[in-house]
Parts: sequence; structure tokens; C-alpha cells
Amino acid sequence: MASAAMVVYCFDTLQSHFEQGAEPTPRFDVHQEYPLFVTWEIEEYGGTHLRGCIGTLTPTRLRNLRDFTLKSALRDHRFDPIEPQELQRLHCSVSLLLDYKGAESYDDWEVDTFATLFKLLLGHKANRLLHSDWHARDHYQLQRLARQRVQCHVFTASSAGTGLEPCRDGHVTHAKGRLPSQRL
Repeated sequence: MASAAMVVYCFDTLQSHFEQGAEPTPRFDVHQEYPLFVTWEIEEYGGTHLRGCIGTLTPTRLRNLRDFTLKSALRDHRFDPIEPQELQRLHCSVSLLLDYKGAESYDDWEVDTFATLFKLLLGHKANRLLHSDWHARDHYQLQRLARQRVQCHVFTASSAGTGLEPCRDGHVTHAKGRLPSQRL
């Protein structure tokens, strides 16, 4: 399960990168394997906005959380790299995907509980496109974020356009937090 210790580790990893300090020691079992995502959001304009999100649908050992932390913060091609002065306004989420199962229909998931993997059908071929932007128009969606943006199954499915069908869904466990101001 995702834990606060994982979120603290992500913040410590990013901060040690900026300060060129010693790498933090994980306080969780680094040998467990899960598909995982690290999401950064920033407080601005009266709300929080996506600042970076990178992950994998392939089970990977949690010792790789460091790499996903830095990739999502510094190398998400949709955003400029996070800068040290942004740390105090950042929120970090660690999402672990669990228990994949087949979906019966487009609405066979619970908002805020399941992640849904969509398959884009192009002609006679089925292509899977990994895209880490979690808006409804994308082919892979983490429904915790979809809930904030689209609010319902029908809009999520239909706004993505024709050719999308539910492929698999699984439970998601999240841990989210902010960097305490006394640590800056």
C-alpha cells in the first residue's frame, strides 16, 4: 500500500537533488513490486495544477521510486522542470496500482477508487499508447485525477472520443502530502 513514508521519500529525494546532498534512505520495503506513478501538483491561481506525472503500468520494485520521483519532477516533457523555489507549493502523490481485472463496460469502475486502462482501436490494429497526462482525452487515466476534472463515467468515456473502450481496471492506493514548511 502507498504510504506517507513514500511521499516523504519523494520530497526528500527531490530536495537532496536540488541541494546535491546525500540520497535519502527509504523507510518502506523497497523490494515490493507495483505499477506506480508519482504525481506532482502545484498550488497556484487558487487551486492545484498538474506539474508532472510519470509512472509505469509494469510492476517495478519500489526501490525505483527515486527514479520516478526525479523523472516526474524534472523530465516530464509537458512541463518545465520543477525548480527549488516551488518546493513549498508542491503536493506529491504516490499511486500504486493493484488487483487488475477485466472491465465489463465503460462505467465499470468507481470514481476515486479504480484506475482504468483504455485501449485505442485504430482500424484493425489495437494500439496501446502510454501517455502520462491524466485528462479525460488521454488513453490511460488515473481516475483519482479524472474525478477532479470530469466528475463522471459518461463524460470520461465520451470526451475521449470514438474508438476508446475500457480494457482493464484495478484498485489504486494513494499517499499524498506536502512538504512541511519547517523542512525548507
